[in-house]
This record gives sequence, C-alpha cells and structure tokens, in this order.
Amino acid sequence: MLRNEDPRFGEASVLTREISGPAVAEAIAGVTGEFSDSRDGTRYLQAAAPLNFHGTTWAFVAEIPAQLAYAPLRQIRNTMIYLALGCLAVSIAAALWLAQSISRPIARLSTVLRTVTDGDLEVLVPYSDRRDEIGGIATSIGHFKEQNAKMEALKKQGEETEAREKAALAERQKAEAQARRRELEL
Repeated sequence: MLRNEDPRFGEASVLTREISGPAVAEAIAGVTGEFSDSRDGTRYLQAAAPLNFHGTTWAFVAEIPAQLAYAPLRQIRNTMIYLALGCLAVSIAAALWLAQSISRPIARLSTVLRTVTDGDLEVLVPYSDRRDEIGGIATSIGHFKEQNAKMEALKKQGEETEAREKAALAERQKAEAQARRRELEL
C-alpha cells in the first residue's frame, strides 16, 4: 500500500493504493536496494527494504516521482547556468571597458608621438598626469618632445652661427679682395 501525505504529489493517498513491481518483489525476497519503476507514464525512484514482523515479511517501499526528486537539482543547475552566464557577461563587459581604457590612450599617444616626430612641437601631450603606465608613456613622449625642441633650437642656433660665420668670411674675403685691389692699383 502507498502512503503519501506530501501536497506536491497531488491527492493524498494514505494506504489507499496498492503498488507492485521489482522493488516490492525484491523487498519481500529479503533484498534491500534502490529501484526505478514506471507506471501511468511517470517514472518513480524507489527505495525498498524487507520488514519482518511476527514471522511475516513485509515490503517497506518509499517512492517519489523522478521529476519531483530531481527538481531541486534542475533548479540548482539552472541557477548555476544563469549565474555563469551573468558572470560571463560581466567579465566581457569589464574586459571591453579595460581594453578601451588602455587602447584609446595608447592610440592617442601614438598619434601625438607621430605628430612630434613629424616636427610639430606645439602639440599637447595628454595623460601625463596619470600615475600608471599610460602616464609613464605620456611623460616619456613629453621628454622626447622637449629634447626634440632643444635639438631644433640647437640646430637653428648652429645654422644661425654658420650663417654669421659665412657672412663674416664673405665680408673678410671681400675686404681682402678690396685690399688686394688697392695694392695692385698703387
């Protein structure tokens, strides 16, 4: 006879329905074990054990519909899947944000460095106030820009000095040529 007081099973069937099957047969034969049975299109999980009382062997069988038995497992599985998908989405979003927070400044600094190497020393170097690697790169580009400016100033100063020296040499040569002409005229 089947006893059921759980409202999840539907209508209460306290000792009103007879069950049979391998679990009952094995328990009456003295075997304790776990079994599976299907009836009315429903699969049941069963645990059976023999019960001896005044020389009579009874079969003690506990059963639950497999769908109901595995419902908490399915719920845990689904919850784990949803959590994993949520974590994956958050991880992807964080990775994209992190990639953007690194790649954008580097792309901008690359453009600034290209501008500086092309000779435009008036360009502003962004991100030099940051305290991370991007800030270090920006500071290095700033130093490069300053050194380029110094080299340009030295180059310009050298060109001006060379131009003055050429002018002075030309002036001396002119003066010497005039002096030679005067000597030849006398």
